[in-house]
Amino acid sequence: MKKFLDTRLLLTTGLVSLVVSVLLAAVWLGVMPDRRAASREARAAIAETVAAGIMNNLSAGEFNAAQEFLEFLIERNGPLKSAALRKVSGETMVVAGKHPENWVAPPQGKSTESEIVVPLSSDGAAWGQLELRFARIDGDEWWSFVLDERVQLVAFVALGCFTAFYFYLRRMLRHLDPSRAVPERVRNALDTLAEGLLLIDPKGQVVLANQAFANLVGEPAEKLLGRRANAFSWLASDGLPMAASVMPWTRAMQTGEIQRSVFVALKNSAGQLRSFHSNCSPIAGANESVGGVLMSLDDITELQEKEAQLREASERAETANRAKSDFLANMSHEIRTPMNAILGFTELMRRGITKGEADTRKQLNTIHTNGKHLLDLINDILDLSKVEAGQLEVEAIECEPHRVAHEVIDVLGVKAREKGIGLSFHQDGPIPEHIYSDPARLRQILTNLVGNAIKFTTVGEVSITERLVPSDTGAVLELSIRDTGIGVAQDKLSAIFEPFVQAESSTTRKYGGTGLGLSISRKFARAMGGDILCESALGKGSVFRVRINPGNLAQVRLLDEAAIQATFATETTTENYTWMFGNKRILVVDDSVENRELIRLILSDTGLTVVQAENGQIAVDLALAQPFDLILMDMQMPVMDGYTATRHLRDRGIAIPIVAFTAHAIAGFEKQILGAGCTDYLTKPIDIDLTLSLLGKLLQGRRVLRESASLTATPRSTDELNIAQAATASPALSIQSEHSPIYSRLAVNTKLHNVINAFVLRLPSQVAEMQAACMRGDFGTLADLAHWLKGSAGSVGFDTFTSPAKKLEDQARKNDSNGTLEALAIVVAMTDRVRGPNSQAPDPQLEVADRNRVTARNEPAALRN
Repeated sequence: MKKFLDTRLLLTTGLVSLVVSVLLAAVWLGVMPDRRAASREARAAIAETVAAGIMNNLSAGEFNAAQEFLEFLIERNGPLKSAALRKVSGETMVVAGKHPENWVAPPQGKSTESEIVVPLSSDGAAWGQLELRFARIDGDEWWSFVLDERVQLVAFVALGCFTAFYFYLRRMLRHLDPSRAVPERVRNALDTLAEGLLLIDPKGQVVLANQAFANLVGEPAEKLLGRRANAFSWLASDGLPMAASVMPWTRAMQTGEIQRSVFVALKNSAGQLRSFHSNCSPIAGANESVGGVLMSLDDITELQEKEAQLREASERAETANRAKSDFLANMSHEIRTPMNAILGFTELMRRGITKGEADTRKQLNTIHTNGKHLLDLINDILDLSKVEAGQLEVEAIECEPHRVAHEVIDVLGVKAREKGIGLSFHQDGPIPEHIYSDPARLRQILTNLVGNAIKFTTVGEVSITERLVPSDTGAVLELSIRDTGIGVAQDKLSAIFEPFVQAESSTTRKYGGTGLGLSISRKFARAMGGDILCESALGKGSVFRVRINPGNLAQVRLLDEAAIQATFATETTTENYTWMFGNKRILVVDDSVENRELIRLILSDTGLTVVQAENGQIAVDLALAQPFDLILMDMQMPVMDGYTATRHLRDRGIAIPIVAFTAHAIAGFEKQILGAGCTDYLTKPIDIDLTLSLLGKLLQGRRVLRESASLTATPRSTDELNIAQAATASPALSIQSEHSPIYSRLAVNTKLHNVINAFVLRLPSQVAEMQAACMRGDFGTLADLAHWLKGSAGSVGFDTFTSPAKKLEDQARKNDSNGTLEALAIVVAMTDRVRGPNSQAPDPQLEVADRNRVTARNEPAALRN
């Protein structure tokens, strides 16, 4: 609104108001001619004339003649609407026109401009009166006022004066514009500056603003002239409005000194706050006074934002550095503790310091337990990385949460019994027979929470309670983990779900842990449509409530406590049962002879008939010619890979289950495998229990109690025992001990010795082919051979080859010569250390001597050159 009320408009309005006031005064004083007064006088004259003419008719009693005269008068005189002769008694003697309808008797008998009354007399006595009804002089319509000559005159003069004054003042004010004192070329130069400039007079008014400042406030430069400089919303460094006394131009005006780099802030036309360094230079006036101030504004908004970002980045870096240091300290403790046990017991077994078979098995179990702990630790870190990268995926498949809880209790029950505390499962009301969720993630959540509860509980018990909780969107499944442990202080409850954070630093020192479990578990629960809530009191224990979305339970049967207990009663552990499949046929497709033979041996006691194929083309031919109940398909093979073979079989109508068997378990491989038409998948190296469980599900197998533990038989000779002890050494240890022999972890099973020996005999020739392919630059062949090694070595128990073989395959597929040579050198060196099950156990003293000797034969020919 203000931009329209400029000086020119205000002056024009004022001048027009003066002219209109003069005209209105002329009307009021009667100086201006009045048409209405002339009309009233004319009507009065007509009334007197008519009255004089009618008097003769009244004396002669000729009322008819008076009637005709009045009607003639109405016809010839437009404004006259009606007339009448009324006696003193009130009797109407003559009526002309619609007098009764139009006539309104004037108050006190005095005539108006519309109703005129003329007294009549006869023979010197009052006879009555003549009544004349005229139309209103200015009309009866509402707009008649606008047609008044005086109003029209005033309006015409006002409009004409406004137009004339407005254009006249534009020319005059242009000559009076103080900014015109600055030459045009100087103004153009100032407008090219990126800095905002203001010229302020001693009264604090803007007399010049360049284009940069005009763009800042979003108004034309000429509109800013005459405005007070402190009228803009200037802000100080604290974000509060700046007082007029501390504004830099005010100080410059008062002190006559230049004000440099004074911080001011101002919102631009878009409402964004901009920060400036202002410089105010006084301009000398007459008599050594200050005649004005030239202020420049240097925009420092982006500089401030960058400084803020740098501060924030610095704080984040410091926080991350502290977190990294804490994390590394925790991880060092967490890794060194199980590694100490693994290395210590491995060294005892290597030196033969054991007290019989029972002691050996106890040491192996300790190594296995600590190795699993390390693997869980690595999995936690990888899971957290997936979550932070937004790559976490959860399934929604049918699963039984009470069975998952029971499995967790079975696994962690040993720890609970060792500490002398209880570990139990309860249900609160009917619970669903199954839900639709991710059983693996649920198991991981329960394992983390129950493991923590056992860790922090020394007296009492840990319990899992399952129930259905009503909610606005339907029932929610809740699993509550309650303990009687140390508890958590109220002010620490929110922090315990942060990664690498525990409630107290003393907790880490006393109980260990990385602080990852709760963070990962909550993220898993939220990804499954729920959350984890915690209730705790210091010294009184904790309750962690895991809530997840169970899916659609409309057709799901609810089980009471008796039904659940009956289910648990029929459960048997993996060590007590095996699978039987009856007379069914399975096709095993793998380019590795060792892998095929290993699977045949595993399935030899289950009743399955195993047929083998070495590539996808042979598998397709066999599957189309013979009936099979299931196909176990390797996915990367020569001639025809598993993806192509599976698609061919599906296109030809083969609907039997096809299970992918692959070592290429990178992120997203599941979608690629299932998209090719596979029913499910297994990863290498082979997990016997998982493989049998999946086949049992797909082939409707049945579990039966073991009659003999043939697949887990212990070595019967001293040599076999030594080999088993060496084979179970940690993979990390095998890599670190660069000259110690490498044994298969499956050497404890005498039934697998032929498969292991076949691999050991074939390995040197395959590695020689790798060296030859490397020498001629055939990276494709080298990558295929490395892929074979990665899968076959792991399948027969030489897990130490998995990582270097994968690295060799990756480098070969990238055509990276240096990386390939480095990876191949590791594989060649490891190949010379491979020992079969029938090899003599190594002499510890010879191994010590080997560590001090490095021979050139451990390097490929390309490296020796």
